[in-house]
This record gives sequence, structure tokens and C-alpha cells, in this order.
Amino acid sequence: MKPTGFARQRKGLLALSAITTATVAALSGAPAAQAAASPIDAGVVSLTQLSETRVSRTVYDYVYRVTVKNGTQPQTAVIAKLTAAGTGTTILDGTSAVGDMVANATSTPTDTITLRHDRTYAFNPGALVWQVDGNLTNAPAAIKMVWLGIANWHYQIGNTGILLDGEVRNASLQQAAVTKALNALQRAGTVDAILLGHVHPDHSQQLPGWAAQTGKRVYAPAGECTALVNAGLPASQCTSLVGGEVIPLDDFTTVRAVRWVHSLDCGEFGNGTNTPETFGFLVTARSNERGKMLNFYVSDSGAGGIDLITPRRVGTTVYGTPINNLKAAMADAGLKQLAIWQGGPESRMVHQAKVVVPTFHVQTFMPHHLNARANAQSSFSLTYGMHYAYGLDDQPLLNAFLQSQGVPQVYPTNYLDAWVYTNSGITKIANTAMKADYGLPADGPGPGVQGPNPRLGQLECVGDGDPLIPMPPPI
Repeated sequence: MKPTGFARQRKGLLALSAITTATVAALSGAPAAQAAASPIDAGVVSLTQLSETRVSRTVYDYVYRVTVKNGTQPQTAVIAKLTAAGTGTTILDGTSAVGDMVANATSTPTDTITLRHDRTYAFNPGALVWQVDGNLTNAPAAIKMVWLGIANWHYQIGNTGILLDGEVRNASLQQAAVTKALNALQRAGTVDAILLGHVHPDHSQQLPGWAAQTGKRVYAPAGECTALVNAGLPASQCTSLVGGEVIPLDDFTTVRAVRWVHSLDCGEFGNGTNTPETFGFLVTARSNERGKMLNFYVSDSGAGGIDLITPRRVGTTVYGTPINNLKAAMADAGLKQLAIWQGGPESRMVHQAKVVVPTFHVQTFMPHHLNARANAQSSFSLTYGMHYAYGLDDQPLLNAFLQSQGVPQVYPTNYLDAWVYTNSGITKIANTAMKADYGLPADGPGPGVQGPNPRLGQLECVGDGDPLIPMPPPI
């Protein structure tokens, strides 16, 4: 006769010691919404029964020791916590302090767990859900962000460096300009991956130089990959994006490509057929603090309103809406809010913000795609400095909306401004040596004289601040 009660299930429960790491790993340690545990995660691999105490006719308490196997990264203060146990089972004490673990170690701590089970229900070992985590010793504590003008960013995340765009001239390719910027970045960082949001002269002309001089992989729209091949670079060096790609850069850092929307002028509507293929990037990094994930979303262009909830089209191929694309990336990363949104372009940002900010619970907004256009004082030049300032009053609708949402703006005052983002927030830091390479002051604008924004009075359109109806539901 098939056993159904808990007493007759005891052998099955004790046999948990035979459950493989792969079987249990999907139920342990991984961040929310992750389909399976990462190789760096620890997981419960077995239970050993120490005692059995009768509470009533059918209810018994069971005390177990937990055996945990660590993943490929060392951790400190590891804790195994049983968060669910199935019908008929109550978790009386589901937490076991495992302690410090070196990579790939196995540990059976003396700290036990206690379960109470009603034997009128069959025990289901598959219903045990574990959360096993600690402080990842080698994980990054911070992300350093350096802005190189327009939509050019360098992110140093632990030992991994990411370059976005790299258009340090806004003119035809000049290898010497790329070399100078690369040398400056390498003062305190690396370039290990190159991202491009879309192909346009103010974003992509220097990219073949970056690819050639670093030899690193490029993730870009298909048109740029073709351009790199035409420039003599191997096709294998460039990954053509379609959206939805999950790009692990190291054990802790992942980039998710999000098919987005290019900017549009007043009165225009776009579904992708009348603008370049455009991508944003959700960057996440598991930090060295238990359960904490550093994250930001950078979009180097974009429209708002109805465009954000309209599916993208490339030829006859239909992709998801920009908002749903970002929702999918956030869900895959296990995120419920965006710590930082680096949004562009400079104009019509409120048109995007009124949808993006409430939908993704944005905590901090960093405007960029600045100083691409010339004014009477200068055109874009890293040695001149910003030829016009970012002014909060230049976009009153945006400023008022962000204030109403309690979202601060963190913005540059000059090229090569730098920030450090940690789990505690974002802080501006000195970047004196790198600025000196370009003759820029240690802080503030200069050396060139600033003039007005050449698009002043055209940065917001009538209706840009109006509510979108219907609004997408927040995550």
C-alpha cells in the first residue's frame, strides 16, 4: 500500500540527503524571478534528522541539521532560511546560521531547524523552498560612473568596465581621440564590453576605434555590426541586438538589452519604422551586501507617451512595447524598482518620465545626452568643457513632475564628472587626474565660456506633461 502519512514518509524525508544540488538549487539562494541558481549561489543539499517529538495524536516536531554547499564564490555570514514547506508542515524555526564559506565548500552547521508536521497530510519534500545567501566577498561594493559628454558613459563595476557609445568627438573617426580617452579611462578602470544604443553620428562614429583598440566585444544594433565588419574587424567581435538579450559580464554583473524607442519631435509618432533601431540597457550587479543588487537603466534616446506603449516594428517583424520590454528585463533580474534611470535625449524628457518614473518606481534620475548641439560659443569638445549648462528651469514640466514624485535629479556640470553609486545612494566624487588629461578644471564648468542651450524654448512640447491614458500598471 502506498504510504500517505508522515510517519510512513519518514524514510522519504530522511532521504533528502540524497537530493542533488541541481534539484534543490532552483529552490535556494537565487534572487527573486531567477529561473535557476547562479553557479555562485549556495544551496541546501541535504537534511539530517536529529529528533522527533510527539505533540498530539497526529502532529510531531522534527529537528534537522542542514547541509549547505557553496557555489563558486566565497561568502561570509551565510544563512539558510526555509521560507515554505507545503501543506501540513509548519516552520517553527527555519533559519540556520551557516557562517563563512569558501568557494565550493560544504558545511553542516550545528544550528538546527525545526518543523512541525501533521501526519494526516503526506509530506512533500519538493515543497521545501530555501533562501540561502551571505555577503559575497568578491562582489562589487559600488559602481563608478564617468560621463564623457553626450550619451557617453564609462561604468566600472568591480573588475569589469563597460563603455556606452564612446562618441568622444561627434565627428568622423579619429583613432588618436579614442586612444586619448582610453588612456584616461585606464587610469582607474578598464574597458571590457562596449554597448551602443543606436547608430547616429553623435553616438557611433568612434566606435570602430574603440573596438579595434580594445579588442572587446561590442553589443550594438545590426547596422553597427555591419559597419565594424566593413572597417576590417571580425564579425565575431560584434553581437547584433534584437532586444531581450541577457549578457553576463562576470559572476556578478549582467546587462539586459531592452528594445526602446528613439526620440521624436513635437507632434511626431513612432513605432520604430521611421527611426533607428534603439536599445536601452538594464545593468545589474550583485553587491557584497546580502540580498542587495545595484541597478540602473540607461537609455540614450527615447520618446514618451503613446510611443512607449506601442509595439516596435522592424520591417515586418513586430517586437514588444518599450514599456513591456523593460518590464520583462526587470522581472528577469528580480527587480521591483529602478535605483537610477539615466535618461536621454535632452529634449522632451517629461514625455518619457511621466510614464517611466511611476511604472518602475525610479529613485534617482540622471539626465544625459547633453551638449551634442553647437551654440555660438562652441560645438562639442571635451577640451572646451560643456558649452552650455544643464538648467533645471530649462524644462519646467520635467522639473515639476520629478519634484512631485520625490525623484532627485543628479546631473553633470562638466565633462568627465564622476559619481560612485552604492547601496546607500549616489555621490559625486573627484576625477581630477582624468579631467587634467583634457585641461578641464577639477570641478565646475570651463575652461571654455558657456552660452545658452541652442534649443532653449524647444525642450518641451505642448501636452508633454499631460497624463498618459491609459497608463501602464506599475511593476
